[in-house]
Amino acid sequence: MNKILFSIIFIAISAIGISQNSLEDKLLEVFSKNQTKLILEDNQQKEYYNNMVFYSFSLEKNNSNKINHLKLDILNTIELKNIDGTISTITPKQLIESINNGTFNILKLRVDRDLNNSIVYLLGNTNHTLKINSFNSLSNSDKK
Repeated sequence: MNKILFSIIFIAISAIGISQNSLEDKLLEVFSKNQTKLILEDNQQKEYYNNMVFYSFSLEKNNSNKINHLKLDILNTIELKNIDGTISTITPKQLIESINNGTFNILKLRVDRDLNNSIVYLLGNTNHTLKINSFNSLSNSDKK
């Protein structure tokens, strides 16, 4: 019984550590080491960026009939800002792949984000949509 309890506790602690490392890794792709350290030391900022990085967007595959009836902005190329200030471009398929394999970093994405309303983009001709949650929805999820 103790071995099972120990295993559960170990897994839980490992998951928390992995989550924090993942957040730190994502922040370091955008911010300096010093800025990242300051963010991680401030619980409010850490929670905000955690929500931003892991919960501020969603990817959905839609059938083509549904897509044809929606009026969405189409992203045929996606711009990502690098830590050195340069801009990289990727295709919608590359974006979908990076979201699916966990390497996508929303902090690098250069698209419009609304204060009050979520925005949905059609990713090229892939039948995938990318929903970007509003800043207010991130703030509200911080308060929960």
